[in-house]
Parts: sequence; C-alpha cells; structure tokens
Amino acid sequence: MTKPELLCKGLHKYRNENGFLVMRLHYTADPDKDEAWALTTKKGYIVDIWNQEMELDFSRSSGKRVYPEFRSDLHVTTLESIPFRDIYRGWDFGYRHPFCVFFQIDEKGSPLVLNELMGTDIVINKFAEQVLEMSDKLYAGYTFKDAGDPAVRAKSDKNEKTTADILRGFGIRIQSRPSKVKDGINLVRNLLLPKYDGAARIKFDTKCHILIDGFLGGYVRSESDEESPEKDGFYEHGQDALRYGLLVLFNTKTYEVIRPARVVFRKRLTADASTGY
Repeated sequence: MTKPELLCKGLHKYRNENGFLVMRLHYTADPDKDEAWALTTKKGYIVDIWNQEMELDFSRSSGKRVYPEFRSDLHVTTLESIPFRDIYRGWDFGYRHPFCVFFQIDEKGSPLVLNELMGTDIVINKFAEQVLEMSDKLYAGYTFKDAGDPAVRAKSDKNEKTTADILRGFGIRIQSRPSKVKDGINLVRNLLLPKYDGAARIKFDTKCHILIDGFLGGYVRSESDEESPEKDGFYEHGQDALRYGLLVLFNTKTYEVIRPARVVFRKRLTADASTGY
C-alpha cells in the first residue's frame, strides 16, 4: 500500500495492496461539517459505528451494547442542579483512569447525572483534590455524599493505608454496597426504561461526554462472556462509578429509592412512678 497523499482537507488518495486507487473522503472535506456539527451529530450514533462510518476507523468491530435501552433523544439533556438537595459522587478508583460522577435524586426519585470527571495516570490523593476543586467551583454550598467500590477498604502490600483512609483525610467518606456486577447493570437498565408516560427516569447532562459515549457503544459486552462487560480500560470506569453511586441509593429488586426506615417510639410501661421501673 502506498502512503496516503493529501489532495485537500478531508480527502486522501492511495493505492491499496491490490494496486487499486483508493480515495479516502472524510466529512471534514465539507466546510459545513465542523467540530460543533460532529459533536451534535455523534450523539445519535453508537461509538463504534460513528468511528467506522464517519471517522473511517475500522480498528474495532462493533460489540453489543451493555445498555441498548439508552437513547440520546430521551436520556440526554441540559440539567441544572437542584438547590438544597444533596449531590452524590460515585467513585471508581485506580491509577490509570479514576472517575467521579456527580448526580442528584429529584423529588420523584429519578437520578439526574450532572457532571463527570476522569483522571489520567494520577494517584488517588491528587484526583481527590481535583474532585474537591470541581465540587467547590461548580456546586458551592451543596452537601456531598460519596459512594464507591467496596474494595476501597482493602489494604495492599505496597501501602498500609487503604483508599478509604486516604480519602477520609480529605473529608470524603465512601459508602458502598457489595453486589454482583449483573445486579448493578440490571438496576441501571431498569432506570433507563421510560416511565409509563414515556418520560425518562434517569437523565444525563450533555457535559457527560464519556458516560454518554460509553452508553452509545463504548461500553460493550465481552465476546467471551456476554453476561459481563468488556474490560476496555476506559469507558468501564465511568460506568462503574455510576453503578457504585446508584447501588447505595436504589433497591436492586424494586429499582426504587431506598428510604430510611421510620423510627417508631413506643411508650414505655412503668411499674413505679418514683423509679421508672
């Protein structure tokens, strides 16, 4: 194959291994199709299909989406944080791509995913500083509650301090609920189903690019085990962070918000008015 020759913006030509002349036309050859157009149009595509059809990238075949219920037109919108309501932060830990998801639960028990933050090659204490900085900058005055992987309390042979210990030093206390991955996926899947009136139960702000791309096809089922998501090293972190956050708030059987049990005080019978016994 000969080296591609640039004829003009978005248009290359080269000869393939069989000697045929190939013209490679990219959408950027059209002056009306700029970056803003791509960002808007991409929302309706599965990630791999976009890469193949629009970016001419065939390096990866399209897998089966973990969440085929996700629809950009239904689940993606512009959201505003609700005043005087807690903001939850779902965490996924790790050096390569730690992730934090910011979301609230509205008065109807529906999750509103407001924002996301992904780190790259960063230790947990530095990532925690970035999360706190983002929290102060965008959501000053709000109360935050945090949830993450139950493994946050596990010690390693390299450090006696657990991730939970490190985060506690920043005033971050991680809640967690042990569960099977498939239970968390079923929870998210049911939250993605429309309500009886056709409205979305869970919504994502347009700023959540990585989460949205993951739903649209970056996060796929494993080829060897269709019951398990593929460990792709990128999209999985945002999906895990979201799942960990939702698991501490929702019942995995009813898919409803877990509400604290009412405390009932019963009048105590007394035998003696003097002693109280």
